[in-house]
Amino acid sequence: MQPAMTRSNTQTTAQLLDRHPLLRRLSGQIIWLMFEEHEAPLEDIQAFLDGLQPVLQESAELIAAALSGKELYARIKLAGKVTPCRKCAAMVEKVIALHQEGAERLLPPYGLGCPLRAEIIPSAQEPPDNSELLDPAKGSPHGELLCGEWIFSHPWSRQ
Repeated sequence: MQPAMTRSNTQTTAQLLDRHPLLRRLSGQIIWLMFEEHEAPLEDIQAFLDGLQPVLQESAELIAAALSGKELYARIKLAGKVTPCRKCAAMVEKVIALHQEGAERLLPPYGLGCPLRAEIIPSAQEPPDNSELLDPAKGSPHGELLCGEWIFSHPWSRQ
């Protein structure tokens, strides 16, 4: 993975992900063991981990943007065909002011298997006044490690 830039220095992807409430708690080994404990097929474990790499890179880039000091906003979107859990479904279309202190703690994914992602809103398109803006001072929507036990039985290798 490529390193990402911050306002004061260059940080690696791992250093950036360490600022994320969920992603800092995970490693490939932990995920592999969790899947093994649920007797998931090896090809599904590998496919899940392969699919996680772009999510990690995208998350690192968003965290770097949040740390850049620029006035940026991101909108939470549903990515893929997986149905989100109730908590995650409530987050769709909410907006994060990336320039606020602690904004990186509000970025999805919110649990392992979470189908939500954040997209930076182009500067020409300010978020509408009726957009619900998440407040870092109110805490992170992160909570559960998993977005459901379904991730262990999902046929990841057939996607």
